[in-house]
This record gives sequence, C-alpha cells and structure tokens, in this order.
Amino acid sequence: MIDSSADDILGKPISDFLQEVDSPEQMSSPESQRNFESSLKSSTGKIIPIIRTTSYVNLGTTKHRVDCFLDITEQKKFEEELRKYNEMLELKVEERTFDLQILVQRLKDEIQEHSKAQKELKIMLNKEKELSEMKTRFVSMVSHEFRTPLTVIRSAAQMLVKFKNSLPENEKEDYLNRVVRTVDILTDLIENVLFIGRQESHNEQPPTSQVDLVAFTENIISEFKMTLLKKREVSFDYAGTSSDLLVNEKLLRLILVNLISNAAKYSPPESPIEVKLYFDSENFVYKVRDFGIGIPEEEQQKIFSLFYRADNVGGAAGTGIGLSVVLNSIQSLNGKIDLASKVGEGTTFTVTIPSLKAT
Repeated sequence: MIDSSADDILGKPISDFLQEVDSPEQMSSPESQRNFESSLKSSTGKIIPIIRTTSYVNLGTTKHRVDCFLDITEQKKFEEELRKYNEMLELKVEERTFDLQILVQRLKDEIQEHSKAQKELKIMLNKEKELSEMKTRFVSMVSHEFRTPLTVIRSAAQMLVKFKNSLPENEKEDYLNRVVRTVDILTDLIENVLFIGRQESHNEQPPTSQVDLVAFTENIISEFKMTLLKKREVSFDYAGTSSDLLVNEKLLRLILVNLISNAAKYSPPESPIEVKLYFDSENFVYKVRDFGIGIPEEEQQKIFSLFYRADNVGGAAGTGIGLSVVLNSIQSLNGKIDLASKVGEGTTFTVTIPSLKAT
C-alpha cells in the first residue's frame, strides 16, 4: 500500500507511516479495539485514506495487537464526487426554486392583473348597463313628458285656427293661456335636461348677481301659479333681514321651481303648498312643504338619483330629473338639502345656502 519493503519500514517509528498514532494507554486499553478512518503515508509522501481495524490476540502468555488497513481511496473519490454532485444538485435546486418562485410571483401578478381587469370590466359593464337604462328612461320620459304638452299646444292651436272667427274672446284667451302655460312647462323641462348635460361636462364656479330674494321668490311663485290649470294656494312667508345677496339666479330658480312643482304634483289640488324663507348671519334657508303622498323612508336616499321615482307616485306626471337637478344646483352653491317626509302626510325640503353679500 505504501510502496515500501519490509527492510524500509522495520525498526522505524510508526509515526513515519501513520498520521494518527495511539498513545501507550490507548494501545493497552481494550476499548482501542475499533474500526475508524485514518491515513497512511507512503514513501513518496502520498497520503492514503484507510479504514483501520485494531484487535488483540493472545499467543500463550503474550498479548499481541493486530492492526489491519483497508485502502479506501476509491471510496473517498466516490464520496468526494458524490459530495460535489450533491452540492451541484443543491445549487440547481436553489436555482430551480428561485426560478419557480419568480414564476409563481409572475403567476400571482398575472392573476391579480386578471382579477383587476375583471373588476374594471365589471364596473364598465355595470356603467354601460346603467347608461343603457338611463337612455331607456330618458326616451320614455321624452316620449311621455314632451308628447302631452305638445298635444295640448297643438289642440289649442288647431281650435284657434279652425274657429278663430266663431270663438268668443274669453275662449280664445283661455286657449292662448293654455299654450303659454304649456310652453312654460316645456321650458322648465328643457332647462332641467340642459342643466344635467352641463353638469356632466363643466365644474366651473357659477356666476352670481345681486338679488332681492323676497321679490325673487314672490315672482317665481306668481309665475308658477300662472302655469296651473286650476287655482292653487301657495303661501310664502319670510323672516329675518332681506338684504340683497349675491346669488346665481339660474340655479336658485331651478331649485325653487322644481321643489314647488314637485309639491304640486304629489299633493291634492285642494291642499296648500308652503314656501318659507329665513335669513341669518351666515345662510339663507328655504323650506318647501306639501301635504301630499309623502316619500317612503326606505326610498328617501334614492330620490335624488337621476331618473329615480318613488314607488308610490302612481300615475303622477314626472321625469325623475327634478330632484337630481335640485341636488346638483345646491351643491354648486355650496349648500345642503334636508328631507323630512312621512307617507300620507306630506314632505318638507329644507335648503340651506351660504349667504354671499355684495361688497
């Protein structure tokens, strides 16, 4: 194993050939009978890995120690190759694990993107559905709300043309008043529709002008009464100092006309409509009250939505636009609106708008 002859090794210290040498105590101990890895040194200095087996035999009265050496060079080579292969395999596993982690993360990202895209698509589909429903409602509203006034105008005009020479003056005046009143109704309806369209595309601060709110309100109520086919009690009271304020007349007109018009639509003709105006140091407040059908509690948060009408309106005329216009107008004026209603007893809308005084 060490490429040496007996003459080369006899009489020399064992440490010249063994890397690990037992002490005298170990050599005499029975526990030294064991198998363990060690190394031999050849005559050229080469280190040879071995399995060293130590045992004892008795020959007569003499005890002898026997050491056997098994060359495990090939085994060690194989173990080293196996170790390197395992290291390489572990490295490949780490690389594959890292690649797998990247792939898993990519899959997670793709799933999240897909989920996000699905949510966005769902939102778009819901908006498309909502838009389609709104278009349907709008077409229905136009066909109903425009057709009826136009029919009134046409029939009145036909009567005036056909019987202009035979109709008494009071009947002619009545037909003309019908035309005027109906045109006013159509004008208000068109104003509401145009306002909704402008709100979708503009968010500018509304222009203001100096207005006497008491005279302004009295004028609106007077104009509204003229559009009614039957006389109706619309009372107006105010409290506080009625100084001229800076207000957007167009928006305030939309608010009052729609609230008073709704009060008339959804209450009996013989019941009164109350309009009240209060002034304080910071705001002016309108209260419009009717004694009509009222709004169900579960629907009171929905009635400001475009085209929404409460379930209890029955056959009462309406577009579902007015209160949406009212809310948007009030918000444009930095105000707020409150609602108190009970089914069968009536409704009160309270509108609070900050006072802007002329400097």
